[in-house]
Amino acid sequence: FKQDFIKIVSKDKLLDTDLVVVANTYQNISNEELIKKLDLLNAIVNKKLFRYFKKYPDKRVMFICSIERVRNNTHSHIILRIPKEYDRHYVLRLIEKSFVKINSKFKLYNENARDILGNIKYSLKSHSYKYDPDKLVIL
Repeated sequence: FKQDFIKIVSKDKLLDTDLVVVANTYQNISNEELIKKLDLLNAIVNKKLFRYFKKYPDKRVMFICSIERVRNNTHSHIILRIPKEYDRHYVLRLIEKSFVKINSKFKLYNENARDILGNIKYSLKSHSYKYDPDKLVIL
């Protein structure tokens, strides 16, 4: 599963695989709770960018979220799909500001990836050969 998914993600030209994005909670929350927060974040961001995003999925910012749990920080590595008509830096700032508004302890980390394939493999590192809906979520 993991190798097939990496191939699909690396060939999708619309995905921003050159960005390393990590949503840190710095809390021991459940995977389900983080998924709810990320779903809310995705809705907030998309509504601010284009209020009819549900009717026009091609104008929607998509998150591929890979959830990890470490001590005192349930977090998610996120691969984004930002439509070309949006400014990437503006969208990243909007995601960052909106994530902190959900909870003041939350922080969004982002930087340019040094290696695109390495970024994809690292972002999906916790996934083995089967799909787990509590760890890999597409929003």
